[in-house]
Amino acid sequence: MDQKSELAYSCSNENLSGIVLGLDLTPNDSVLAVGGSGDQAFAFLEFVRKVKIVDINPIQIEFIRQKAQSLRIGNNDEFLRVDGNGVADGFIYGEYNPDLRKFDNIRKRKYFAEDDPKRLRRIQANLDNLIISDPMDIIELAQREKGFNKIYLSNAFGYKSYSHVFNVSQILENIARNLPLDGLVYVANHDLISDIFYQYRYGLSKVEDTKNLCSVLRKFHYSNVLDELIDCNMDLLKSSFLPPELKVDRELSLKVRRIEGGIWKPAIYRKVEIKTLWES
Repeated sequence: MDQKSELAYSCSNENLSGIVLGLDLTPNDSVLAVGGSGDQAFAFLEFVRKVKIVDINPIQIEFIRQKAQSLRIGNNDEFLRVDGNGVADGFIYGEYNPDLRKFDNIRKRKYFAEDDPKRLRRIQANLDNLIISDPMDIIELAQREKGFNKIYLSNAFGYKSYSHVFNVSQILENIARNLPLDGLVYVANHDLISDIFYQYRYGLSKVEDTKNLCSVLRKFHYSNVLDELIDCNMDLLKSSFLPPELKVDRELSLKVRRIEGGIWKPAIYRKVEIKTLWES
């Protein structure tokens, strides 16, 4: 199934409130965002100075342009309408669930229209600061384009991993070079990204034995780390694949996960200053 030649998503299957919270959006932010259905980027537009949408699928780009035009002319019903005809709508872990599709549709309307009746008006007022790019790979673009302090990648690394194994650390290092200090990168599938790294380096899908790791942590009384294991956030401990310029922002990541509800394993990476040997 070639998702580049047909509509994949007609609405987001991520929690928009969680993403907005995780990116810690401010009026001075410029955000580079993967397109998908466009819901995430439209949500960002309420809070930030500029949003640039990128998607490798030309059908998604056209879909987003139509949604933006609906907003521009004040046709909110058309913007909120979800046909559910995307080939990935209602799918999770490779299986179709009609209840999930219905849930995503309800959640979209709730976020944009019911939680705050003035939300769409604020988004409409900022549409001139929305840039919808021609089709391209956001991972490729994020490695070379500057001028953004926050990058929303969703599960773009997962799509890339379907075609080949690659050096995720090098890609993230290239992306980090274009970010200012304290810039943020949001990924929806931190657990998968760490596995991609280990597969690239060691030819394995997983290299950690959970049971042995727990025994070591108990021995050294790392109770705060054990708490993280118990509440299913163990993957946040796996960050050795990150370049020195990026660190997992655990506080923001856990905030998002409490809202997301466990379908995704999001994480936020923060650009930090690299310390020299004398400063460490």
